[in-house]
Amino acid sequence: MKPLIILRPEPGNAASAAAARALGLEAIAAPLFVIEPLQSPLPPGPFDAVLAGSANAFRHGGADLNQLTALLVYAVGEATAQAARAAGFNVAMIGTGGLQSVLDALSPAPMRLLRLAGRDRVELSPPPGIELTE
Repeated sequence: MKPLIILRPEPGNAASAAAARALGLEAIAAPLFVIEPLQSPLPPGPFDAVLAGSANAFRHGGADLNQLTALLVYAVGEATAQAARAAGFNVAMIGTGGLQSVLDALSPAPMRLLRLAGRDRVELSPPPGIELTE
């Protein structure tokens, strides 16, 4: 059997390796990078909601995130939604096919979103009527 090499950062690396081993696969945990918090001030609002593409946005977003808990979160997936809830947010939508599909599914009404993102991130194309601040 060929081993499965898991490259994602922690804590997801250990979780993926454990899940692979539970399926009987030989898993090698080898994270390629480490997630570290970035200190940056929140951009000026107001915002209608938060767009989140990673649970790490909530794990490492800092104390300033507490100022945003009144906003709904549009999350890329279930793990991100769980992290948002743990940070005190309410989740309006959980995507299944990437962050662009979450954006594309939003109503076309004017909306200003704050995207919680790290230094390296996927480029997004907001639909008409949706303003995205990172």
